[in-house]
Amino acid sequence: MVINRFVLTLLLLLLKMSFQAMASEPQDTNASRPYLVQLKWFHSFQFAGYYAAIEKGYYQEEGLTVILRERQASSTPVDDVLNGHADFGVGESGLILERLNNKPVVILGVIMQRSPLVLISLAENGYTSPLDLAGKKVMFQKNTDNVSIEAAFNEVGLGWGDFVHVSHNFNDMALIEDGIDAMSAYLSDQPLIYRALGYKINVIDPASYGIDFYGDNFFTSESLIRTQPEQVMAFRRATLKGWNYALNHPLEVYRWLTSKYVNHREQKPQNLFMEEVKIIRRMINPEVIPLGEMNANRLQRIADIYKQKQLAPLESELDEGFYYSGYMFGDSGPYKTWFHFLALAILVTALLLGLTIAINRSLAFKVSQRTRELEKANNAKTEFLASMSHELRTPLNSIIGYSERLLKKYSSDWDDRALYSMETIKRNGLHLLNLINDILDLAKIDSGKFELFLKPCLLQELIEEAAATLTHQIKEKHHRLSLPTHYPIKIVMADPVRLTQILLNLLSNAIKYTPENGQIRVFVDRRKIHGKLYCRLAVQDNGMGISEEQQALLFKRFEQFDPETQKKIGAGSGLGLALSYEMVRLHNGQIKCHSQPGQGSTFAVYLPIQDEELQS
Repeated sequence: MVINRFVLTLLLLLLKMSFQAMASEPQDTNASRPYLVQLKWFHSFQFAGYYAAIEKGYYQEEGLTVILRERQASSTPVDDVLNGHADFGVGESGLILERLNNKPVVILGVIMQRSPLVLISLAENGYTSPLDLAGKKVMFQKNTDNVSIEAAFNEVGLGWGDFVHVSHNFNDMALIEDGIDAMSAYLSDQPLIYRALGYKINVIDPASYGIDFYGDNFFTSESLIRTQPEQVMAFRRATLKGWNYALNHPLEVYRWLTSKYVNHREQKPQNLFMEEVKIIRRMINPEVIPLGEMNANRLQRIADIYKQKQLAPLESELDEGFYYSGYMFGDSGPYKTWFHFLALAILVTALLLGLTIAINRSLAFKVSQRTRELEKANNAKTEFLASMSHELRTPLNSIIGYSERLLKKYSSDWDDRALYSMETIKRNGLHLLNLINDILDLAKIDSGKFELFLKPCLLQELIEEAAATLTHQIKEKHHRLSLPTHYPIKIVMADPVRLTQILLNLLSNAIKYTPENGQIRVFVDRRKIHGKLYCRLAVQDNGMGISEEQQALLFKRFEQFDPETQKKIGAGSGLGLALSYEMVRLHNGQIKCHSQPGQGSTFAVYLPIQDEELQS
């Protein structure tokens, strides 16, 4: 109870400090000034979200006055933002290269999940690959935003000396009027212009050659997000809200573009405009990926391409400062108090749990060295673990409860990143609680107080329930899960809760240790071992596999894979298989592993069956 009271006192103290910090936050004095957004091109549906945020009053609701400015021929959006000539900008994945080269840009969100930048040529010339452009005139800007084109050329072995580079003159009709063989263009509109005039167009997309960059990203400078974090977050919220509206009301955007945001360079008829909307919507893909979402792994892959092309130092990295979320926890971050409170609470609990595990290991070692005191030491260990586990549950349940209350009360005010962070805290709290439950179960098994509640169980229901529970993890790694289509054994005598727990553990491990796009299968059949009939329930994957040395440690407590493997896939506590082993043993069954490195693994549970259970 002493530890319990200490943790609760600490939580209350942190909560009090959080409220004091929130009350003492300085009031911003810059909210009334106008903020300039530098677009990278002329007015078009490509910037529809910004128009919607202005016209529907979303920026105004956040206390912001926002002005949009079309591209400047003499500079880039990055230059304008870093030189203080603009507050926010819209750019391509070249932002990543700027950051690798130590430019203090901060990405706020991704709008297009794929880049619209492609090469186009007249179909009559038959150019369908970068190789076809050897010795030809190719027009594109030679800057960070066009690296994807250069990278696509490099992928097929073409260097700068293998084609004639022409600086972009921004004439949409350059293929016809300027004798250009191929030109960079936006897939969203420029091919449509040619086709509307009766010209057939060939498209060379860098994504077809493995150069899959993000499209439009909106960004700001480190100086602005450090000094005005609340205004930057407000701008981000309003912009994403504007994009959501624009994608669902394209004709309204068309009216704005033809009346308020007139692009004198081109005037599209409505039918051509709607075709552009369809293409841009596919690139944004809002039905699958939340607006503004960006994947850190994909950003890193793009950074690696820049470094491979020797455009950035090989030792450069995308640091935390590149992501807007890295500033949410700073001294002026609007979400700092809640997250610091829960993060520290989780840390305290984790430290206590680590202490528990350390003591458990120490006791286990002493037991093995002092066999004559085995029973006494084991009882002491069991009582300690049972007592400590109960002591930890109360503060941990408080942490989870606070998380749920904050999510319920404030989630509508948070952006996607903040919401994701709070859900991560809750999820990790639940993970710690499950770990404590595993320790307590093992303590009960050691003391002989663990009880099974056996009854007839329908295997199909248990397997399908376990698979449904892990649907999100399976989809996240793009695995294919195959369940039995025929059950030669329908019913087994088992504890349904514990058998489900065993299934979840085996399936979770298969998901974790199998690379993306893997295959996981569940089998049910009958086996005869030494004259006895068993139901064999197996989980098979085509993942990384397990060496013989590792297999010898699989079912031992607190044993994990080597450190390198743990770093790659995030190995757990080493309790799951040990607990599953004990539960299967209490069912008078067996659990076995068959595996080879690089060829996947099969974990099979053998449960004894009776004649009445052999139903087909």
